This record gives sequence, C-alpha cells and structure tokens, in this order.
Amino acid sequence: MIATLFGGGLSGQVDTLLTLILDEIRYSGCKQVLLIPFARLDYTKEPEWHTNWYHEYFDLKAPEIEFLDARRNDDLAKASNSLIYLSGGIEKELLLNSITGNTKLKKLVYSAPYIVAESGGAMALGQYSRKTIAGAGFVPGLGILADTIIEPHFIEKNRHDQLVREMNELDLTFGIGVDSNSGIRIDTSKPYGKATLLGNKKVEILTVSK
Repeated sequence: MIATLFGGGLSGQVDTLLTLILDEIRYSGCKQVLLIPFARLDYTKEPEWHTNWYHEYFDLKAPEIEFLDARRNDDLAKASNSLIYLSGGIEKELLLNSITGNTKLKKLVYSAPYIVAESGGAMALGQYSRKTIAGAGFVPGLGILADTIIEPHFIEKNRHDQLVREMNELDLTFGIGVDSNSGIRIDTSKPYGKATLLGNKKVEILTVSK
C-alpha cells in the first residue's frame, strides 16, 4: 500500500493543498477515488471548505477519474479497489468510528492500493491519534502506519516538542511531522527513509531508539 500524508492547509492555502492532492491522485494511476469526509462535515474557519468543495475541486478538474463519496450508500456499494481519500478536519474520532464501525468501508480502507490523507485524516493513519481537545489523550488510530503517530501543520503550529512528548508517552518508535502544503509518500512495505517528500517538503521523521 502507498500512503501519502499531507499536513493540511489553513485559510489561503487550500487551493495549493488541493492541487497537490489532485496531482497525487493522478500520479497514483487509480481511476476511482472514494472520499471519506467524516472529519470535516460542518463549518470550518477556512471558507474554501464549502459544501461543494469536493465536486468543484475534483469532479470538474479530473473528469477522467470517478469520484465517490462514502456518505452516499450508492457510491459505497459501487466502490472497488478505490484510492481512499481521508479528508482533514477536527472530528477525527468520528472519522475513525465511521470506518471501524462499517464493515464495507473498513475493508475498502485496509485493502486499498493507495491512501491519500490530509491533516486530521493523516493523523488517523497512525497507531494512535491525538484527540481533538488539547490534553484529552489519545484514541487508537487505523494502524496503517504502525508504531507511529502523526502531527500535521507541524512547523506552522510549532508541534515538534509536542510530537516528541506524544512518542514518549505512547512508547512509539516513530513520529511524523508534516507541515502545511507539504506531503510525504510512503510505501508501507519499506522503511520511512525510502519515502518521497512532496510540496514544500517540510516533513520531519522522528525516531526513538528502544
């Protein structure tokens, strides 16, 4: 499996982020994409994430690719060997529960050839994910990136020390910090050192010797 993590994009950065994501979708060669948007269903501070953003940025710009939405039962039934796109957002626990609580969706995620995830969606790929409320602890992630925790908006929000603390508290070997409009493409069968950096390339991979 290939997992590509993007650090997200704050207001004024979203167009660049979505261009990077669409470029990665095209690079994958996948002809079907399944959006799993449950981390971002309501209002956000960034006006770019309006109700119709998925259709506007992807359907219209890449008509050669079939874009599906996991909120629609017909789309979920149609999905097969899809590239999985995990949107960002603050509702990480809802995103995780929506995947693990739906047999079809869970199978699609864990058998996907390619996953693209941004911000809160990227956090969900680790062994654990920090809860949305500061200091509220952690929840189990999807574990696609084992023994790892991920922090988005890494440099922009000065999260280096926070990531180190999380690794130590959870006894994890790896921490991946991905800044806004930066990405990392990981082949999950290979060491992180073989990964490819994307966008602004502001990514740090931290390790703790055990």
